[in-house]
Amino acid sequence: MSNFLQQNSCGCLLPRKNSITVSVAAKVNLSLIVKGKRTDGYSDLCSILTSIALYDSVTIAPIVSHDNSAGLPQQAHNNKYSSAPQSQSANSGNTISLCATSAYNIIPPAAQKTADAFTSKFGLPYVSIKVKKGIPLGAGLGGSSAVAAAIIIGMCKLFDINLFNDVSNVKRSVSNDVAKSVSDNVAQSVPSQTIFSNDLFNKDILSLAASIGSDVPFQLYGGIAKLSGKGDFLEFVAPTENSNSFKPLNIVIAKPKGYVVTADCFAQYYKLVSQGVTPKATPKITTKAKPTHNQKLLEALQKGDLQKVSPLVRNDLTSAAISLNSEILTYKQTISQLTNPQIIEMSGSGSSVFALYESANQAQSAERLLKPELHFVKATTTIPHSKAVIIAH
Repeated sequence: MSNFLQQNSCGCLLPRKNSITVSVAAKVNLSLIVKGKRTDGYSDLCSILTSIALYDSVTIAPIVSHDNSAGLPQQAHNNKYSSAPQSQSANSGNTISLCATSAYNIIPPAAQKTADAFTSKFGLPYVSIKVKKGIPLGAGLGGSSAVAAAIIIGMCKLFDINLFNDVSNVKRSVSNDVAKSVSDNVAQSVPSQTIFSNDLFNKDILSLAASIGSDVPFQLYGGIAKLSGKGDFLEFVAPTENSNSFKPLNIVIAKPKGYVVTADCFAQYYKLVSQGVTPKATPKITTKAKPTHNQKLLEALQKGDLQKVSPLVRNDLTSAAISLNSEILTYKQTISQLTNPQIIEMSGSGSSVFALYESANQAQSAERLLKPELHFVKATTTIPHSKAVIIAH
């Protein structure tokens, strides 16, 4: 029997809590550099990710059936992995539905995939999940991964599974005050050092998260991170809670109706490179004496210097995405002409674009000007780790 579950008099495995609600923030790629294609078919990437105040939420509760002979509530279970008998209820199996207040009426397939993988892996009772979508899908904002991350965090909290490594392990890469916060709660103060994803997360959770989607591990923690490899290596950059560094950026997100398929975007990128239409992939080797592009970007972000941040914002996939969806270029041109931002760039493989502004007033004014012209527009800010995951019991 799973050691993180209780058992009632009927022999049913019970979660620690009746239900839990978890909100997870969207992400943008402030830089996305394609270094070249790997031998395994994936691309070598370098990226700076940041969370933004735009959320998906899930509410998770164990599915309860009713044993008519005993007159007692029972949990519906995954009988392949659980020591308790499966409930003979028509409601057995994980169920996913949309909240009535959801901004979008689409449930990403990652939701069902995550719930099923989690209950199977850990031998858990089946759950009912209500999804409230606030992040548009097909936007390069992690709208599918945010739901998956929220489900993973919620299931860990609901069934007392360690999302993070033990404190003794985490201490090797973060300060003592953070080691406590990491073990206590996902939404606590953050360290002044970097934290590697392999050190931070329970390896089983990290493996499951990565199998669902490349953005899921980042969105389990959020804040600011450096991504490398094929997207499977993360280094979270976390300032202290009272630090004045890494001040929020004022940002406007805009998304066309259409989307771009990630695999198609990468294929198009390499096609354009072979035709000499886009710059060739960045060389892999850089000397320590010469900071890399992303190191310069992180330094500018830490100083809160938008004038230095803006010229370092970059996405190597933009030309490829525009060739697949011309709306992206139209959106960039419209935003530039109507609002005069510091910089406009695409996030991920599209189709959303983001623009940075000097002040919150400028960003909010840009949102008002753009709403009549564009499909989806939202003024928001970048946020630290402590605001990237919100848990409500």
